[in-house]
Amino acid sequence: MLSLLFSAINRLLPFATPGTPLIQDLLHLGAVCALLYFAPQIQSYIKTPPPPRSDEEDEPPLAPPQRDDTAPALPAEEPREAAPQPPELHHPNHIAVGDAPAVPRPAAAAAAAADDDDADAGRLPGPAGPANTPANRPVGAKKARSLARRDQRRAYNEFLRSQGEAQRARDAEGQAEREAAAAVEKERRARVEGELRERERLERERRREVERVEREEEGRAREGVGERVEGEMRERGWVDLRALAGEVGRGVEWVEDVVRDGGWVEKREGEVVVVTEGKVLVRVRRGDVEECWRVLGQRTEVMASGKVGYEDVARVLEEVVRGRSVKT
Repeated sequence: MLSLLFSAINRLLPFATPGTPLIQDLLHLGAVCALLYFAPQIQSYIKTPPPPRSDEEDEPPLAPPQRDDTAPALPAEEPREAAPQPPELHHPNHIAVGDAPAVPRPAAAAAAAADDDDADAGRLPGPAGPANTPANRPVGAKKARSLARRDQRRAYNEFLRSQGEAQRARDAEGQAEREAAAAVEKERRARVEGELRERERLERERRREVERVEREEEGRAREGVGERVEGEMRERGWVDLRALAGEVGRGVEWVEDVVRDGGWVEKREGEVVVVTEGKVLVRVRRGDVEECWRVLGQRTEVMASGKVGYEDVARVLEEVVRGRSVKT
């Protein structure tokens, strides 16, 4: 008995014995995984009772209550024998039944007759009307939620519509004022922009005038420096640019630029015009260089040493140029 129980358990349990086929182990594994995956849903389904089928969508529409208009069947009466009518009496005041006038009935009798007529008319079939639904009809939870959501949407849409109408009313009220304010603001902006454009135009004209005056002054200053350099170079052959810059109130670099732009620094046949490191514009001719070497040859101290430096040449050449300017 125990062996049969163990063999059944081994067959049902996966991976119980190494001798089971692989396909059986895979099937067992798939079944266990599926059971574990669907276990929560199965448990919740088992624990949760099914909802009562009271939703209005699931229930068929209730038939309106029919009023039993048919009168209960009365037992058949046995035919009665016709009672003998009394003989007519020929009386001078006798009035026939068919010719008798209608006797007025009291109000109570008339009301009773009207009720009888209405009851008789109610028994007759009339035109079909709406079904008589009960006032407090049960509604399911699902239908109640649907109705609540529909009411919420209706209330929300009504709120939005009312807000939109209120906003449109407010906009319509202040439309004229806003248009007038916008027109005034537009006019003010146009006036301010016009003033700014006029101010910019005047500023441009002022700058152009200042630049024109500066250009004229610059031109006159350049012309004055050029005339001064030309006169001194013609008279002496050299110009001290530092002294000239101090006289015209400009910098040495500006005066040097004017001299170079004027074409004074040049090299011709037999002479050269240069600006020295001491900022002196000087013209050196071939005769000046020959005179410099002659003076250097005559000096005993230079000949005794046998060497001539650049400083000695510059000093002697400066003396020669200055001496020539003095002679001129």
